[in-house]
Amino acid sequence: GYVARLPLPQGMSLEVQLPPPARPAPPPPPVARSEGALPPPPPLRPYLGLLPLREDTLASLPPDCSPLLVRLVRELSAARSFSDLHLETGLPLDTLYLLAGHLAEWGHARVALPLTEESLFALRPDAPTHADSEVAAEYAAAFGARPALPLLSALALFSEPRRFGDLSRSARVPARRLVQATVFLWQRRVIHQLQTCLLAVAEVARPAVEPERLVAWQLMQQLRPMLHGEHSLEELSWHEGVPRRALLQMVAAFPDVLLPVLMPAVGEDFEEAQDCG
Repeated sequence: GYVARLPLPQGMSLEVQLPPPARPAPPPPPVARSEGALPPPPPLRPYLGLLPLREDTLASLPPDCSPLLVRLVRELSAARSFSDLHLETGLPLDTLYLLAGHLAEWGHARVALPLTEESLFALRPDAPTHADSEVAAEYAAAFGARPALPLLSALALFSEPRRFGDLSRSARVPARRLVQATVFLWQRRVIHQLQTCLLAVAEVARPAVEPERLVAWQLMQQLRPMLHGEHSLEELSWHEGVPRRALLQMVAAFPDVLLPVLMPAVGEDFEEAQDCG
């Protein structure tokens, strides 16, 4: 297996040895974006990462492959973004993107948002939930016949979208086991990750008072070309250099104008999916 490092509050982190993943599905085909979406998104961004799909990636690399690829594979983790990998490996982002493209094409990894406390997961509409499914057999092989978190209990945790941080604090299982089960189900596309996009449904006049609302209004005007329900909080934060907490404060200031829209995140590939950054 391999080790995932999950950031925790107060600068702490949790390292988890993950079980062997299943045979990877082929990468999803590109999805057309809505007309007029701004800005045209690059294929990869620093806040994205790679979800490892196979445990034999390092062993399967040819002897004459680039040592840069070996360096990247050694540091792969479901909890690391490309920014994290840049710091861990010392490789430029452009090089990481190029190597990531190869790993995705070979079926050894999938581009995705990294696993953090802010991650949102939910059961996919086509998730195999019956007891005699292939996933059930693989789950038993990975975690044992009587796991700390039974498969049906794990599926129930993701019956509706919840912040992973909230889930880890409320679930009656060790955090390590929850991370392992989450990655296991995510790799096999039993659950999919969601991301929050923002949709502005009306224009708002400049506030005459309340400095905090004025700051939020100014930020909303700055972001207005991207508030069409197609760009995620992660993309807005990265593209405009705005902290995530400022975006949430903006939404709280104008709850009747800015509507959060949950969409399948990058790398999720069922029919309703749209790449919204």
